[in-house]
Amino acid sequence: MVAALLIAALVHALVHLPAEMVFSPAALSLGLSALLFGVPMGLIFIRFGFEYAVGYHFFVDFVRFIVAYAAA
Repeated sequence: MVAALLIAALVHALVHLPAEMVFSPAALSLGLSALLFGVPMGLIFIRFGFEYAVGYHFFVDFVRFIVAYAAA
């Protein structure tokens, strides 16, 4: 279960990465952020279901974009 969760988090991160950046140094930082955000998303999916995992994904993106907007 743990291996499936880690693999799913990394695949989710790679899907969000442009194809030309897959083998770049940016992929490493995205992989680390995938573990930070993807693993909890997977745990939420296992415990509560798909809708809650999507809601968590939206919340993380929303907060990230609001902080970036406020910093600009």
